This record gives sequence, structure tokens and C-alpha cells, in this order.
Amino acid sequence: MKQSIEVTVDPRYMNRKASIYTIIIGILAFIAFFSIWGFEFNFSLDFLWKFYLGYVVGVIIHEALHGFGFIVFGKAKITEVKFGFILKHITPYAHCKVPIKVKAYRIALLLPVILTGIIPLILALAIGNGLLLAISVFLMAGGIGDWIIFRKIKPYSGNALLEDHPNAIGCIIYKG
Repeated sequence: MKQSIEVTVDPRYMNRKASIYTIIIGILAFIAFFSIWGFEFNFSLDFLWKFYLGYVVGVIIHEALHGFGFIVFGKAKITEVKFGFILKHITPYAHCKVPIKVKAYRIALLLPVILTGIIPLILALAIGNGLLLAISVFLMAGGIGDWIIFRKIKPYSGNALLEDHPNAIGCIIYKG
């Protein structure tokens, strides 16, 4: 029988960290933005509506990218990936129902943060788009949980098998 190790994170801890990092990332991003483009920022009802819509679409894309990572890099079938939302913790999720290699899981974890957070942030700074900047900051912050799990599984072999934890934020790693 293979030895298993549970790697989990408390949702309250995750939400606290996400709040702190949202503030830090936001301050740094807006300092960079205003340093490059000056302090001209159009904050209106139209901006809020576009931000909300962009953020919701970004969250959906974020979770879809996790699923894409499970399927493409983890070799899971589309029927082996489940999407949902935990209302109690205000947390959307993509869940892989079958074990995949740790290295594939690492890619699936960070793919959304890079594609919906970091790249749009760089683009926003390059073109001077405050709306894209704001959306990317919140999407990066939303990926803090992914980053926390990534850091926790870093010590394990990329070839070890891992499965999403069935009822907690995290995973189970099988050694041996």
C-alpha cells in the first residue's frame, strides 16, 4: 500500500492571505501604473460595471484553465474534471477526480494565475489600461490559494501521484 500525505489549507487562512496579498499586489501595481501613466484614473459607474463583468469572466476562465491543465498536462478525461462553487467560503473550484502527477498538477495550479493575472497585469502597465490592471490584480489575488498549494507541494517528486482532496482545499500525495 502506498503511503499518502494530506496537504491542505484552512479556508479562513487562505482568505486572510488573499486579502493581504490583494492589498499588497494592488498597491504595487497601482504605484507602477501611476508612475508610468500619471495619476489619471477614470473611476465611474461604467468602470465598476466593466470591472465586475471582467472579473466574473476572468474567474470562469481561471477555473477553466485549471481544468485545461488537468486534461492536457495531467491526462485526465474531460468527464474526470468537475467545476463548482463553495458558497460558504466564496470559492469557485475546478476538481480533478483522478490522480495525476505532481508536475502536471503544478502546471494546472499556476496556469490560470499566469494567464489571467500576471500577463494581463504586464499588458495593462504597457498600454495604460486601468480597468485591465484592476481586474488582473484581483485575479492574481484570487490565485493566492493556488500559489499556497503550489508552495506546499514543491518538496514532492514531480512523478509522484497526487489527487485533489475530496473535501478540503488541497490534495493527497501518494509516495512509494
